[in-house]
Amino acid sequence: MLTKSTYVYAQHAGVDIECDVYEGPAYPLSSPVFLFFHSGGLVGGARERLAPWIVQACYQRKWTLISADYRLLPQVKAQGLLEDASAAYNFARSWRGSCRRVIVAGASAEGFVMAALTAHHLKPQPLALFGITPITTFQHPFFTSSILLTPEPLTAEYMGCTLDPNGPVISRYDNGPTPFDIERLTPSGEKHPEYVVPEKMPLDDPRCYLYGYYLNHNQFPSLVGSVDSGYGAVCPEAEEPPLRNKEWPPTVIFHGDDDYDVSMDVSVHMAQSLGEHRIKVFLAEGQGHLFECEWFLEEEDPAMAAVREALECLTDIAEGP
Repeated sequence: MLTKSTYVYAQHAGVDIECDVYEGPAYPLSSPVFLFFHSGGLVGGARERLAPWIVQACYQRKWTLISADYRLLPQVKAQGLLEDASAAYNFARSWRGSCRRVIVAGASAEGFVMAALTAHHLKPQPLALFGITPITTFQHPFFTSSILLTPEPLTAEYMGCTLDPNGPVISRYDNGPTPFDIERLTPSGEKHPEYVVPEKMPLDDPRCYLYGYYLNHNQFPSLVGSVDSGYGAVCPEAEEPPLRNKEWPPTVIFHGDDDYDVSMDVSVHMAQSLGEHRIKVFLAEGQGHLFECEWFLEEEDPAMAAVREALECLTDIAEGP
C-alpha cells in the first residue's frame, strides 16, 4: 500500500520548507527517486498540486516520489529559488541514507524552472529531467512579448502588497487544481471508483494573478535571470548547442500544442538549442496548459497518449545502462 509522510527539508529565516514522500513497501534503493516541483508560476502553488497519474506512475515503477514546496517570488529572490532547489535535490539524493539517482520533474513554470536549476548549477547532475507543459526557461521571447492573460492589464495598484519584495516570505499558496489525496487511489494504485472529490472554493486575491502580471509586464527574465541563463539564442538553424550545455542530462517533455499560458515554442526551443537527441518533446494535439492535471493513468482522452509516450521514454532512461 502506498503511504505518505511529510518532512521539513530546509529552513530559512524561520520558514519551514516541507515535502511529502510517497512510497510503497520494499522499494529497492537501486530505483531512482522522482523529485517533483509543483506548478504555479514561481508565485503560487503547493506540493499537493500533484496530478494523480504522477503518483500512479511512480507507484507502478517503485520510484519514491518526493513532492516539494519552495519559497515563492517576489519575497524570495532568484538565489533563494536555487537554495531551495539545491536543498530538495540533496534531500532526495540522500533519501534512506544512500546516494540515490534522482529524476527531477516539474510542472508548468516554477516546477520545471526549479528542476532545470538542478541541472544548471548542481553536481552530480540529475539522472533525467521531466517537464509537464513546462517553462523550460524565462530567457525566451515569449516572456518579453507582453502576453495578456486577463481581460484588462493588471496595475501595480491592484496587485498591492503582493509585489512588495520585503513582505512575508511564503513557501506555499494553494490556489491550484484539486489537491492530491492518497485516498483517490486504491491500495493497488488504480483510480478509486468511489472517491468523491471535495468541493474547493477558489481563491480570488491579487496573488492569483501575479503570474499574469509579471508575464504582461515582461518582468520574469529579470526576476530570475541571475540563476536562469537559458539555452542560447532562439535560432533553429544552430548546428551545435552551446558548449556549456553539452553535458545537459536527458530531458523528456510533453506539451499541449494549444497552450496559451506557456507557448510550446519554449519547449521546442530547448530541444533545438540542446539537441533533439538529448531533449525529447511529445506534443498533445489541441491541448492547453496543464491539460492532464486531474487525470489518472486510466484516462481515455486521446491526449493521454502523449503523457504515456513521455513516461515510456523516461522509463527507458531510468532503466538504461
